[in-house]
Amino acid sequence: RHGEDTLAVKLYREGNAVVSAFSNRADGLTAEDAAHVFERFYTADKMRTGQSTGLGLAIAKEIVELHGGSIRAESESESITFTVRLPVG
Repeated sequence: RHGEDTLAVKLYREGNAVVSAFSNRADGLTAEDAAHVFERFYTADKMRTGQSTGLGLAIAKEIVELHGGSIRAESESESITFTVRLPVG
């Protein structure tokens, strides 16, 4: 729905991992932007509000990896999905 903020959250188990996927609108975000969102200080020009340091997702990635998990971002059809996979127990 154009112009509306939409958020979808999924939580499920996949083998020995818990997977959490968060999708949100991201108008103008490209696949190239999604490939770089975890780099320190990276901000996509179209997303910049003047207040972002570009550190939040880099820190999130570090925390997830320190817990033995993985995080990825995919951009598709004016939305971005972050998928976090963490080992069980």
